[in-house]
Amino acid sequence: MVKFAEVRQGSVVQLGRFNKTRTGLSHGVGLVVGKEVCKIGNSTWSAIAVQVAEDHVELVSLHNIKGVLA
Repeated sequence: MVKFAEVRQGSVVQLGRFNKTRTGLSHGVGLVVGKEVCKIGNSTWSAIAVQVAEDHVELVSLHNIKGVLA
């Protein structure tokens, strides 16, 4: 299980399985370019920006990251 603190900008991560329109990202590898955190009331929402292609950045949640490779 990956922890939010382990995922840093510049890390290479392996993505998990995606459903429906995002199945092309399943089990891919990407470079972390940033982390977004939004707090609304008592709820905290987080997303990780992963560069999956040279000109394509996807926002994924922490549970969609299988592991940190480097």
